[in-house]
Amino acid sequence: MGKTYETKRRIMGMLEESNHNLTELSRMLTLSPSTVSQHLKELQESGIIRMIDNPHFRKLKYYSRVREDGLAEESEVSKMINYQGPSGQGARRRVWYY
Repeated sequence: MGKTYETKRRIMGMLEESNHNLTELSRMLTLSPSTVSQHLKELQESGIIRMIDNPHFRKLKYYSRVREDGLAEESEVSKMINYQGPSGQGARRRVWYY
């Protein structure tokens, strides 16, 4: 198999462990963001991964593996993004990304 297959396999393995954004994946793979973005697009189109939008910061999007039932895996990041606070009224919570 070629490099393209190997890169996609590595991305899927990384997303098995936890959700990652484009920058994180690019750094871990030591590939340019545009290259990783193309692989993510192809994996998304095939239904293997799903993009998780961040309602608090539009540019920061995480990617997740799709479970057998068709839903994205929920990680600690997505739990923090969707945090509603103790009263359930959308209490603000500071989330740090690095």
